[in-house]
Amino acid sequence: MTTIDIIKNTLLNNPDIASVKLIGYDAQKDIKGEYSTSWTDKDELVYASALKLRDQHSLSFWIGIMAGCINNPNWSERCLTASLRHNPIHFIANISIDNIDVMDMLASENKRIAINSAVTLADGTEAHIPMLDFHLPFSDINTGIVINICRQLGESGYIMASGKSYHFIGKKLFGYNDMVQFMARALRFTPLVDEIWISHQLQDKSCSLRIGKKHGVVPTLICEI
Repeated sequence: MTTIDIIKNTLLNNPDIASVKLIGYDAQKDIKGEYSTSWTDKDELVYASALKLRDQHSLSFWIGIMAGCINNPNWSERCLTASLRHNPIHFIANISIDNIDVMDMLASENKRIAINSAVTLADGTEAHIPMLDFHLPFSDINTGIVINICRQLGESGYIMASGKSYHFIGKKLFGYNDMVQFMARALRFTPLVDEIWISHQLQDKSCSLRIGKKHGVVPTLICEI
């Protein structure tokens, strides 16, 4: 089962949901390329250190940037500034049970499409599907860790292999305030949970997980908890 299959089941199994939302997102920009004309040796040292930490310890690139600045007389203001970049999400379509197959078509046309946590209920109010993005490499051991984290957070749902890591999609809908509390508690599992992803989702006031391919891989169900 893919993320699209999970969302289809969510629609079928929750008659209170009138529609779910698909959004588009921009490709991530490499900060070194973005600042190529003003890139300095100091920036390069912090940048290279972040890549090394990411590759050696599976830490997020931005955690590596922050760590590379600690007690470093050559810390990079440019790299710190770049960490505040936020690409806004772009609304694509509301998908109801009546046009559920549109998801497959849109996902095949543009791989930078995501399912948004915000759903519209039959009474016109909004609820959210629990979602999490993890930042630890895929392995049998790490699958057990992800399952344990989701259970400790008190959520049932679907653990997905996202390619290099994991996604979680919950079964029980909750309101916006409960979503914020869920994300705040999930942050305590940093760096196993992707804290940078959480930051961007809180800024958007909703969560999003891609439904298309990345590095040639479509998120696929590992287990249901």
